Amino acid sequence: MARWARHLSPATVATLTLLEPVVAAALGAAVLGETITTVALLGMATVVAALALLTADTLRKR
Repeated sequence: MARWARHLSPATVATLTLLEPVVAAALGAAVLGETITTVALLGMATVVAALALLTADTLRKR
C-alpha cells in the first residue's frame, strides 16, 4: 500500500484506509466463508455511505 500511496494526496490515502476494514470483512466472507452479522453489515454500510458523502462533497468543491 505504501508504494502507491506516495502518489496520492494525504486526504485520499486517509479515505482509502477507512475503507480497508470493509474490504477485509467482505473478502473474509467471500474467500473464507466467514459470517457477516447484521450489525456488521450496518456498520459496513455506514462506513461506505459516510465515505461516499465525503467524496461527493470534495468533488463538488473542485
